[in-house]
Amino acid sequence: MIRSLTLSLTCALLLAACGDKETDDSGSVSGGDAANGETLYAAKCQSCHGVNGTGEAESGVSGAADLSVEADALSDSAMVDVILNGQGGMPAINVSQAEAEDITAYVNQAFGS
Repeated sequence: MIRSLTLSLTCALLLAACGDKETDDSGSVSGGDAANGETLYAAKCQSCHGVNGTGEAESGVSGAADLSVEADALSDSAMVDVILNGQGGMPAINVSQAEAEDITAYVNQAFGS
């Protein structure tokens, strides 16, 4: 009895520690701040992905992903993972989990269908 109570309390504490951002079964992250994400995108992503997210950037970098495609193809949690850990030719971006969620919210709003 005490063991199951301890386990229940531990699970409740872990869930409470996750904060106000939740992931549903589809991998969507709720609570991302798209306005902050737009600022972060301009500072951290735009040089490769471009103003319009098409991967045609002012920097001359070629091969960056077209975010209008990626926004619809990836779940939010997968996009956050790519931002934080990199994938293929994209390096990991030095942002927090919350900032990655904000960027994801902006990308979905600005470039998703």
